[in-house]
Amino acid sequence: MQANDGDNALIYAAHYGHPAVVRQLLRAGADMTLRTAEGKTALQWAKEKGQTECVRALEERAAAKAAAEKAAKEAAWAAGATGRAAQRAAEEKEAARHADELLAEVEAEKRAKGKKGKKKKKGGGAGARPSQEAEAPSEGADAPSEADAAEAAKKAEEERIIRLLEQCHAERMRFGITAESQAAASAEVAKAVRLDAKADEAEEEAEADKEAEAAAEEALAAAEEALAAAEGALDEARAARDARRAAAAASMARAVAARVAADAAQERS
Repeated sequence: MQANDGDNALIYAAHYGHPAVVRQLLRAGADMTLRTAEGKTALQWAKEKGQTECVRALEERAAAKAAAEKAAKEAAWAAGATGRAAQRAAEEKEAARHADELLAEVEAEKRAKGKKGKKKKKGGGAGARPSQEAEAPSEGADAPSEADAAEAAKKAEEERIIRLLEQCHAERMRFGITAESQAAASAEVAKAVRLDAKADEAEEEAEADKEAEAAAEEALAAAEEALAAAEGALDEARAARDARRAAAAASMARAVAARVAADAAQERS
């Protein structure tokens, strides 16, 4: 709220050198950007009138406001970085999980194949003892085909494992997963968490400043009302003084006239 000439409580206090009032109004959230009819702010008036303490208070408030705005911008950037880092981390986590599942499948199949081979070997040895001599010629004839089949099965299993490993590697490459990238992603997530915490603090501070600003508006309105009342009382006091001055002058004139009349009466007598 400003007067017709642009003055407000902050400009008035800065102009006439009341640093305590300036600081109180600033804490209450008074607007430093308002200008008088001459186009000057409270800070410009304080500098022009040489009010050093008022200048210091106003400049400190301006610096604090600039720092708060910078923190708000950093908080906004941090919120965006947190979202991007979280999305990337989720993608890398899903790719790593898929790769781990493929590797686990390979290991499970290898173990199952090993158990199956041991079981067949144990069963064949037990059944061969009763007729070992009688079946010796046929075993000699069938041995090469069984070995070829075992070798072929082994090669097929190896090829399948290689394909699975290649698929796993391709998945990791598709998502750009390396030891370095995982370490970088972890560091980025940690940084994002810190920035997110900083953003929360900035938001809380901004909310507190908003509440203080509302209280400041109320305090400023009350101060301006008090100033208007004081100016009205000052005008009334001036009017009363002028009336008393006029009454005193009239009384003095009457006294002088009475004295002149008395002196004249004495001279006639």
